[in-house]
Amino acid sequence: MVKAYKDFANWEYTDGDIHVESRIKDSDDFKYRKVFTYRPLRLTYAKVEYSEEKCEAMGIKSADRPLLKKLADYWQSIFPNGNPAFPDFSFFYEFEKAKIKIPQGKVTLVRNYFGVKDADQKMECRIKPTKMDSGIAPDPELKDSEIIPWKTDPDEFLEANVRPYAPDFWYNDDETKIGYEIPFTREFYRYTAPRPAAEIFEHFRTLGEREQELMTKILGK
Repeated sequence: MVKAYKDFANWEYTDGDIHVESRIKDSDDFKYRKVFTYRPLRLTYAKVEYSEEKCEAMGIKSADRPLLKKLADYWQSIFPNGNPAFPDFSFFYEFEKAKIKIPQGKVTLVRNYFGVKDADQKMECRIKPTKMDSGIAPDPELKDSEIIPWKTDPDEFLEANVRPYAPDFWYNDDETKIGYEIPFTREFYRYTAPRPAAEIFEHFRTLGEREQELMTKILGK
């Protein structure tokens, strides 16, 4: 190891049973970006009803229940015979037209209670439901992350490895984290092919015979 360190080169040293391999690397070879990816929240609203049982099951606080009941009661007053599936924007817009205020801090509560995930819904939810310029609301269950080698262009990596499976994804560059990792296995691992099956079988057969001989000596039979 001292010789490898002294020579400071890509080299392999063998001395009897001792084998040392050294490689010279740029520090950026171990650097990476951790990028967080997001996908839109897509909801539909078809069955807008309130029940204490559902509140209990979802752990809804008592202080939040009057708002949910008020929304459900109003919805049933304008759609007494039910309604087609509404996208998120249209659902919240009905309350906005009626001057029924839903605080921004309660939007997630309302969505979780009345909304149903719908991957086929074309209209994405917005951060402020009726403000189309407020930005797309991400689905927390679809948040993911990618580890990208520092020397790899992040946009090219994501287009090749994420876009084909999540066409609507996006990421915020200001959330990117930078780290370092020394992958010894990737750098130094050498594949060793397993022994042929016949050789392995013969090895176990020999072990079985030795075990039988040992048991015979112990038991005296």
